[in-house]
Amino acid sequence: MFDKVGGRVYHTGNQHFIIGNLPFAVMKHLPFMGVAGIFINTILMVLNLLPLPPLDGGRVLTGVLPGPYAYQFARIEPYGFWILIILLMTGVLGFVLWPFVSAFLHMMAAVAGMKPGYLETVLFALMN
Repeated sequence: MFDKVGGRVYHTGNQHFIIGNLPFAVMKHLPFMGVAGIFINTILMVLNLLPLPPLDGGRVLTGVLPGPYAYQFARIEPYGFWILIILLMTGVLGFVLWPFVSAFLHMMAAVAGMKPGYLETVLFALMN
């Protein structure tokens, strides 16, 4: 369907998106913004699943461990934030998280029908 000014209109429920009349300066950055959003959300997801008690991964691990071990593991919760900061400052956090982030990006590219390393290629193009 076309709108009055000749741009392409896509209907999604009650929402209408005009794509054809966006300036080229805006349209050329949309894929990069999408990849950046996917990358940031992937990092936050993997970080949140880290098995450290203040994070959700720590809560999951506490729920899975047997009682006495869960109690001992939960006792480090007051120090979990500081442990996270130390891991971030020493670079260990990136070393630990990157394989999981990379695997998830490859999986997302496969689901979207892209080549396995395409999202990472676009991401590295964004950083340069």
